[in-house]
Amino acid sequence: MTTERDIIVALHDYFSLIRPPSFPDQWVRAEQVQYNGRRADFMALQRSTWLMPRLHMVEVKTVRSDWIRELQDPDKSGVFIDGGVDFVWLAAPPQVATVAELPPGWGFLIFDQGKVRAKRKAQILTTVNIPWNRQLVSGFVRGIVRTGEKTSSSTT
Repeated sequence: MTTERDIIVALHDYFSLIRPPSFPDQWVRAEQVQYNGRRADFMALQRSTWLMPRLHMVEVKTVRSDWIRELQDPDKSGVFIDGGVDFVWLAAPPQVATVAELPPGWGFLIFDQGKVRAKRKAQILTTVNIPWNRQLVSGFVRGIVRTGEKTSSSTT
């Protein structure tokens, strides 16, 4: 059975762009980001020198019943969008959800054979430049630290 960890490991690969030797990774990734009483399973900040940085939030689901509960609580993702998140994604095995069920603008990352691929691209949800909420930035930074601790402890 697919675990949340399996999908998160694949998300680290998906949200990674390394083009040696001249370009460093354009992404900063964090797991379990807490903000305003809610938790995002995974977030990724796309850095760029020519575009404004864009913040992606990913909800990871491994079973359909969890996805149905998510659909019944639209305020969860709304809290993050109001904090400045630009894109929202669902990452799940194909049997967990359908594209037709996704809230407007959400992308769908299908997890299959250890990898994720975009079944539907997320649309930018912020039409204006919303400043990032300080609490969201703080939660993201704490998530980066926790993610780094997991990564370094698993390699030693």
